[in-house]
Amino acid sequence: MHRIGRSMVKLEVTEMERAASGGAGALAPPETRTQADELPDALKPGHIAFRVAMPLSAEVEGVPCSLNSDDWILRTGNLEADGTVPVRVATSRSGECTQGSATQVSLNDLMAMQNEQDQQVMAVLKMAADSMGKGGVPAGPAGGCGATPFPGGVTSPDMDVASSLQKEQGEAAIAENEVVATAAKGGQ
Repeated sequence: MHRIGRSMVKLEVTEMERAASGGAGALAPPETRTQADELPDALKPGHIAFRVAMPLSAEVEGVPCSLNSDDWILRTGNLEADGTVPVRVATSRSGECTQGSATQVSLNDLMAMQNEQDQQVMAVLKMAADSMGKGGVPAGPAGGCGATPFPGGVTSPDMDVASSLQKEQGEAAIAENEVVATAAKGGQ
């Protein structure tokens, strides 16, 4: 799930950058908005992994179970007529809703998870921005300490390389002459 989490963070940051620069992903003027612009972030393409922020009641094949904080779900479809979104349980700490099981969550719950993820990304970005440049440039490693010796120049030359190359060039010239001769005879 860490790989999916990192992918989601990259997607969030990219969308934030686009919105800040007024590019694709920013709110378009009303006359140019597409259907994708009108979707809540939780239903936009690429937004498929969600960390459950608070316990939720769910049903898997008619059997009630709970999705708990820090479980991960993957959106497998779009908004349905009853206001729910189909999901698959990616990881479950408690195991109540077993990994791989299909269920549904309400759009509101999915949007709350998306908002929680957005807030976490913003908090990390703010923390990184606040700490940038403080204390100067980090010091590099001390000279010679922990250095791994590299045996540069230790190899010995191949004394036969010149004769090997001449032999291969001679064979290539013979093969080329045969092809030219065959082509001149009309391919016979």
